[in-house]
Amino acid sequence: MGATLFAMALSATLAAQGVDGGAVRSHTSSAAVRLRPMPPLDLETLDGKRFSSSSLSGKVVLVDFWATWCMPCLQEIPTWNHLYKRYASKRFTMLGVTVQSGWASDIRGDIKEAKLEIDYPLVVGNDKVAREFGGVFGFPTTFLVNRSGKIYKKYTGQYPEKAAQIEADIQKLLSEQ
Repeated sequence: MGATLFAMALSATLAAQGVDGGAVRSHTSSAAVRLRPMPPLDLETLDGKRFSSSSLSGKVVLVDFWATWCMPCLQEIPTWNHLYKRYASKRFTMLGVTVQSGWASDIRGDIKEAKLEIDYPLVVGNDKVAREFGGVFGFPTTFLVNRSGKIYKKYTGQYPEKAAQIEADIQKLLSEQ
């Protein structure tokens, strides 16, 4: 009985937030909110080096918050690889921020075990970084940052038109001076 009530309450909460089957259908539009700066990053890479957000200066950046146990996150990786390769020569980059997945050694092991091919840089994130980006309330959560270092849009969940929306937004930002 308790589990049933919990499931009903969770379902109602998710429905109220626009979640349908694990995917949020809406995203925050830059037209609806004032752009705010991407927070500064100084995080560990999977090979134990430090990653600084200063290396992103002047680039359009897709920042994906993901977890190794999140199936929708894993399903998006080929799309991110494609975008990373397609636009890398045009001052675009991608950054995977791995959260709630353990230490770098745990993440490396999970990637190897799942036979994932990830072409873009990965860092080990934490709750503080997620909070500073404006909150990550579900996975995957992806942020698009413009060349000025401002968060342009936030996309939450996995939904059919997400990749096309993000690619159109990348093209728009890349065309801006």
